[in-house]
Amino acid sequence: MSSKVTQTVEEESSSSTNDEEPSPESWMVQDRILPCGEHLDPEGNMLPKSDWIKILGTLPIGSLNHVLNSVEQILQKEDTKGIIDLDAEWNPFVNAQVPILSLDEYSSSLSSVSASSSSSSSSPSLDEEKPKMIQAAHVVISPFGRPTGWRLKLANRSLVYTLLARGEQMSLRIGWKVVQMSEYHYTQKGEEKEDPAFTFNHGLIVDDTMVRIENCPVGTEPFHIRAIVSRYQLASEGNTILQWKGRTNDGKVSPLLYIVRFADPSWARAAIRELQGLEFRGNSIKLIQYPNQIRYVPQEEMNESL
Repeated sequence: MSSKVTQTVEEESSSSTNDEEPSPESWMVQDRILPCGEHLDPEGNMLPKSDWIKILGTLPIGSLNHVLNSVEQILQKEDTKGIIDLDAEWNPFVNAQVPILSLDEYSSSLSSVSASSSSSSSSPSLDEEKPKMIQAAHVVISPFGRPTGWRLKLANRSLVYTLLARGEQMSLRIGWKVVQMSEYHYTQKGEEKEDPAFTFNHGLIVDDTMVRIENCPVGTEPFHIRAIVSRYQLASEGNTILQWKGRTNDGKVSPLLYIVRFADPSWARAAIRELQGLEFRGNSIKLIQYPNQIRYVPQEEMNESL
């Protein structure tokens, strides 16, 4: 909880226990039922409005599971202290207790990622029928083709607020790496404009079937890369060898690197294991697998698919 909102809640609690009737001007809240967040932040300039968060500073070789696990661990710790439910209906004149959200209402997103990577099919458990704590995870790609962070859609803005408030009190980490978190206002067009994979690379959406090959010597062509990975099964559709294109806002162009699309993540891992450090024309090439993503599907599109 941020210091401003903490102070507001404490003032409300002390006022509610005071025998003397407070004047209306001394209250930031109203004697009527409103979403909790409107009582705590009537002017709407302190609390987040979005259920998306942007994380910057993660390791370029981090996995989706690594990010989900770290974020969920932070939320679980905050759950023991109490997470304010900003959207719960509340009248503080009737009940001085601020509404609290329980993470028991949500399921871990790690379970859905594990299930999607498993070929076995089974009926969903009760936990799987709950809404996911983290409902979308889009990797942030730099102009040089490297992951530098994530955009996460959480179940609600209360969880966004909890992470931001935690970040005001102490360093936030994904694994051992200190990161920066901020509220993110998602639109599909806005994200596409920010994403060099989409803007400069024909709408590319990276996942863990893809490997980027760095430190390619000058003059490396797609047919050279195809010869290097010829022992491995590539994707059956679309372009399989892509030269990355990207540039920074100040005009710096990405070093020469290629993206290879494999048939599935196991082929990508096999190529990395066996080709890492391969000498090619005097350069030791470097292979890095991209992380998987949980892509956001708007509710209207989900309804149309049902």
